Formats: sequence, structure tokens, C-alpha cells
Amino acid sequence: EDYKEVTFDISPVGKFSNNNSTIKGALDVLGEAHAFIFSDNQGLAIVKANVGNLYRTTSIKFFTKDVDSLNLFISQDSVPADNYSYAEITAVTKNRPFANNQIVFVSDKGAFSNGSNTYAVQASFHDTTRAYIKYNSAELVRIRATIYNTYSKEIYTTFIPAFPSQIFVNSDVSVLLPSYTSKAIITAKLTRAIGSVSEGQIVNFYDSTSAGGSVGIF
Repeated sequence: EDYKEVTFDISPVGKFSNNNSTIKGALDVLGEAHAFIFSDNQGLAIVKANVGNLYRTTSIKFFTKDVDSLNLFISQDSVPADNYSYAEITAVTKNRPFANNQIVFVSDKGAFSNGSNTYAVQASFHDTTRAYIKYNSAELVRIRATIYNTYSKEIYTTFIPAFPSQIFVNSDVSVLLPSYTSKAIITAKLTRAIGSVSEGQIVNFYDSTSAGGSVGIF
């Protein structure tokens, strides 16, 4: 019988180059037919080749390859802790088996650009992914990046004090009787042109007169 093509079937995982589980391949002068398969899922694929009333099967195992590397870098560090300026963290991944995997960044302090301490982003093959984080206190912040929900790396970024550019001092009263029972509440407000002054700033209060010396106690 003159056979001119072979019908290939694959299950339960895998597809052929036509994106289906069945494909037909023409026989060449050597009597061979070729089919190309791929899979987005791991598992054992059973491939069946049918020629007329004859068939043969073979198996191919698809497996998930672990990420070859996940490296973290601080691209922009030592930024003011003004709750406005962002530190930049770069994650570089290589040789990942599939595109569009999620990389999840988690910080122990501060907030990412989405306003949360957790930030997830999709990444493609050999991709460089960035996350941006801000904070209002001059401290060391730990960031952990995770891929495949299992493979993680950590890195630290430093936030430096955001000093004020202006200070406003106000009193709740403008006149007091000269008595130690008289009291006034003095408030100091620290501001800066960009963002807010970082937490932990020390403000020293003191009093004096035009003639010198002190007229009261704190």
C-alpha cells in the first residue's frame, strides 16, 4: 500500500508546531516524516505515529528547569528617607524555561511604587526587572525577590536622613503672666522642598531674651 503521510498524536501534555495535539507529516524520499513538539507544562507525553492501520508510540518527558540565576543589585541607593524619593532594585534573571513568570519583591519596611510592601511583576526570558521603594525613616531596608514561589534572594538598601530645609516654630499663646504656673506649648514643624523630613530628627528648644539670659524653664 502506498502511504504518503503519517498522523501524529500527543497526550496528555504537549503540542505540535501547529499548536494542536494532532498533526500530519508527509513522508520524504527516505520514507521519514517529522513533527516538532513543545509543552508549557511538565509531565510525560505519549506520542503516537499512525500509518494506515499501523502505529507506534514513544514517550517524551517534559520537566521544569530551575532558574539558572537570579541576581539582585541596588541601582540607586542611599536616597533620602523623605517618603518621596525611591531606591531602585534591579533583578536580573537568565535561562528561565518560560517567559512571563512572576517575580515578587517583598520589603520589611517602606513601600514600593504600588503603595504596598509587596510588588509583583511579570518578566520575560533573560529579563531585567526593577522595583522602586521609598521610606520615611533613615534605616537599612531588606528586600527579598522570589521567582517560581520558591527561589529567592535578598539584598539591603540604605535610606539616609532627609533633613529639613525649613523649620516653623509656633506657640499656643502670645502673652504669659510672669509666673511659673504659666505655661505655653511650643510646636516645631520641619519641612523640606521635596517629600517629608525623615523620622527621628532631633529638635533642640531653648529660650533667650534680647538682653541675654533665660526667662523660663522647660
